Amino acid sequence: MIQSIAMHGKTTLMNRFRENINQYISLDNLDIPEDDSYQIWKKANSSMYEVLQFFVEANHFKDDFEYFHHVGYGLHVLAESKKTKVQYSFLFDRLTYDFSIECYIHNANSIKNLSDKFLTDFFTASEEYKFEFVEKSFFGKEVKAKYADLFMTFKGNIFRMMRNYFIGTSENGKVDELGNWEKSWSIDTPIETIFSEGPIVLKWFYKFNYQLWKAKKKLQ
Repeated sequence: MIQSIAMHGKTTLMNRFRENINQYISLDNLDIPEDDSYQIWKKANSSMYEVLQFFVEANHFKDDFEYFHHVGYGLHVLAESKKTKVQYSFLFDRLTYDFSIECYIHNANSIKNLSDKFLTDFFTASEEYKFEFVEKSFFGKEVKAKYADLFMTFKGNIFRMMRNYFIGTSENGKVDELGNWEKSWSIDTPIETIFSEGPIVLKWFYKFNYQLWKAKKKLQ
């Protein structure tokens, strides 16, 4: 009985999410009064909150989260871990019509302390669920010339992340900004797929930052 109630709740949430997002998209094609537009945005934003909360609660993290949103051209809600202070974003881009989960890599200097087992499992998951390392480290022309062979066109998550970590450490003694993890779904992706993959992707993003946070704390 508990499972059937849970499934009914999930189905209701998916249907509401689909309906509210479709109405939100219609804002680009219809001449809608400002007050009505705001109500449509409000419902869509509320649905984004509900979905992100569903992703979080499905994982049963031993952590508490605060939820809030950014105002911009699209929908952007966030869940912040009270334990690690890391923010996890769920977004709908009004230009590309893509959904995404994103998180900034915190405590990047602790990457050297992550175990081979964890990194192997993480990057295996990145292949299966197609999440990407988005670079935030920007090196000047002199640095890129110095390591020219390493700045050829490489797409692999592992190589690009570790390259930027090692070059940042070598050149600056530390890594101030490494990048984000990001998983995207196109508007054509079935809602069921987003609801199935979302909690798994969030679990791995949370684990990655949690392991870095824990490694830093051990050294303090």
